[in-house]
Amino acid sequence: MVWHIVGRSRYVVRVSENIARVPVPPDGLRPGQLGVVAVGRVIIGDIAATLVDLAQRDLLRIEEDTAAADAGWLLTLAVGARSRTSESAVEYEQVLIEGVAAAGKTGSLSVLASQLPVTLEKTRHAIVRDAVHRGWLHHLHHEERTELGDELVVRIRAFRRDLRHLKSADGPQALSDRLLP
Repeated sequence: MVWHIVGRSRYVVRVSENIARVPVPPDGLRPGQLGVVAVGRVIIGDIAATLVDLAQRDLLRIEEDTAAADAGWLLTLAVGARSRTSESAVEYEQVLIEGVAAAGKTGSLSVLASQLPVTLEKTRHAIVRDAVHRGWLHHLHHEERTELGDELVVRIRAFRRDLRHLKSADGPQALSDRLLP
């Protein structure tokens, strides 16, 4: 499948049997950033979407752990993920990757997601810091949007509307692959 950016629009054209317009997040936002700007706080779903995004970027592998009595999700760093993260990941993604690496078993870089409460909290704080640093939120503890954040949230809402339209036109499978996180 080949992707082409169409001008400065909010869409990417997917070249396959049928040409479809696929919405892209405004301003290149990543999943964790979308949530904090749109809602004004970080929820666990924002961090889960970040984990899925990291997996799609081949930095992390996510598997269901069916061996344990209380099944959960097993997170495994991809080979070379830590070095590639420093080049391609924003700070809060690096916090998450490093937390997975630190919590991993000796000789392994795998960890159950349920073993990461401290890392998840550090990631939440790093996402908020990132939004404040970028000028989308006013303060670290009073997560109110700035004027720049308000302008961005309008584009985020348009992106979400475009996703709903795509899903209604093409079905739930339209939100797989790149749009999953």
